Amino acid sequence: MAKKKKSLRGRPRLQTNRFGRWIDAKGMSREQVADRLGVTRPYIDRLCRGASSPNLTLAVMIEDLTKGTVRPRDWVTKAARTR
Repeated sequence: MAKKKKSLRGRPRLQTNRFGRWIDAKGMSREQVADRLGVTRPYIDRLCRGASSPNLTLAVMIEDLTKGTVRPRDWVTKAARTR
């Protein structure tokens, strides 16, 4: 018999960036990530949606947490990189 996939609480996530995909792939909750980084869960949600960008210190902490998967330069907009 096939196992039923565990459903997530709340509304479905409409879009996510590399950081959000990393969190989901690791099976971590955004609350756990927020606790490890010392920020709030709503702020992690905004980061994952791309509605906010972290400061340089937090971007480096995210890089350490993700073991280099999400780099500080990933938070810089493409327009800013081409200048």
